Amino acid sequence: MTSDKTPLEQLRDGGWSVAVHNDYRIDGVAHTFWLFTHPEGIWIKGEGRTDELALADLPSRAHNVLSALIAGRAALGKLVHIKALL
Repeated sequence: MTSDKTPLEQLRDGGWSVAVHNDYRIDGVAHTFWLFTHPEGIWIKGEGRTDELALADLPSRAHNVLSALIAGRAALGKLVHIKALL
C-alpha cells in the first residue's frame, strides 16, 4: 500500500498522537525518538538516526498493533460469550 502522505500524516490520520519526540546524541551522533499513543490505550515507538528512519515503518507497525488489539478483543468477546452459555 502506497500513500502520498508522510508517515507522520498517516499516523495522525489513524488516530495516533505524538506523546514524546526527542532529539538526542549518543557519542556525538544525532538520534531521534518518537512515541505515539492511540485512544485505544496502546502505544508505538520509533527510533533512528533521522526522523525519516525513525518514522519509516511506523504506519504499518501501528496498523498491525491496532489490528491485533481488535482481533484479540473479538476473540475475548467470543470466549466470554461461550463461558456465559456454560
